[in-house]
Amino acid sequence: MNLAVLSFNGHDSGVTFICEGKHYKTVIEERLTGRKEDKILFSVFDHIRRVDEEYPLEKVISVNGNGDNFAYSLDVLEKYNFRKIFVSEDENFGVEFESAEHHLYHAASGFYSSGLDEAVCLVMDGWGADIRILDLIELAEIEDEFSEEDIEMAKELDKWKFLETTSIYDVSYPCNFKVLHKNFLRPHPAPEMYLEKSNFPYRFLKRLNECPMITCNSSYDVGMLYGLISGHLFENNEKCGKVMGLSAYGRPNKKLPEFIIENGYVDMNFAFSDMCVNTVNYPSMKHNGNFQHRSDIAYKTQKHTEDIFRMKVKQILKLKPNVKNIVLSGGCALNICANSVLKEEFPNINFYIDPIASDGCQSYGAAKYFYHKETGSMVKDPLHTTYYGNHPPDPRILQKQIELEVAKHIL
Repeated sequence: MNLAVLSFNGHDSGVTFICEGKHYKTVIEERLTGRKEDKILFSVFDHIRRVDEEYPLEKVISVNGNGDNFAYSLDVLEKYNFRKIFVSEDENFGVEFESAEHHLYHAASGFYSSGLDEAVCLVMDGWGADIRILDLIELAEIEDEFSEEDIEMAKELDKWKFLETTSIYDVSYPCNFKVLHKNFLRPHPAPEMYLEKSNFPYRFLKRLNECPMITCNSSYDVGMLYGLISGHLFENNEKCGKVMGLSAYGRPNKKLPEFIIENGYVDMNFAFSDMCVNTVNYPSMKHNGNFQHRSDIAYKTQKHTEDIFRMKVKQILKLKPNVKNIVLSGGCALNICANSVLKEEFPNINFYIDPIASDGCQSYGAAKYFYHKETGSMVKDPLHTTYYGNHPPDPRILQKQIELEVAKHIL
């Protein structure tokens, strides 16, 4: 099967091609446009045309987008005369649209790139897909416990968005992904939601909290903690790598509060609900640009993160005591310091870290997932390099290009 998967993310959007059963290439939009974290797919469509000429594509799948994204992809592909496959009643040619399975694609990216026969995949990031109440009812397998009137109420509560923050999957070939656990960030419902005649919201949340496979929490998870501190220290919650680097210059500081509670989630007295540190409650978190104080905050954040990583692995060992392989993916897996702690403290476990653990792996993970799902192939095609793009020019030509660009900027 020759397959292309487009991923419309808030950042790191791109396309991956599986051709003749092998990963052919992945193209991230930002690498073509030079715009950091470019989320608007445009330049990649020409790659779809060129790949289709060499390896006729049997299917194109779009993931992680909304209705506007999918309509846009149809429009562009139509302009490329890509009319190959009948996939729906309204004759949307050449493209299938899949519901948001953000953490599933992270898990697939890590698992299929590893070459392992089976593993438990731990996915931790800021947050993944927006999940609605009906999806949670289905995931928790509690549909039979609610009446038709309750289900109608659930449809009306569409504004409630539960954000997946940590997911644990038990995975094996060809495409067996069993959810062992998921944590969702629970929204703060508007007061009028609880003034309805039906008490469905109460019963739904109570029943959800009784489900051992799901944690529904209004406190921030580990990825959101790092984003929270990144925004506090650098006024940009995407600078998590800088926080990890800055932590090397920090030291224990008794004046700083504890950021997390004993179960590993953020103490919400410490943070406002808009991802800002509550310096009213904790004035010691004010740093006023002081390098050492900022470093101490980063140091404490890193130590808390390592503690949470340990908790997650211990949780996996309770869910599956005989686990031998653990795969990490999602943005938090980019924290090499915390990963190193896991390698040291759990020497009997084989850890594999997704080499493209950020959202740049989404199209790759989805492509591998759908390929193995539809073909049932047991053939492994692990990553041996993270370079699956256009071939670079000859080194001599590349040197001349670099010299030319440098010469342009010499005053």
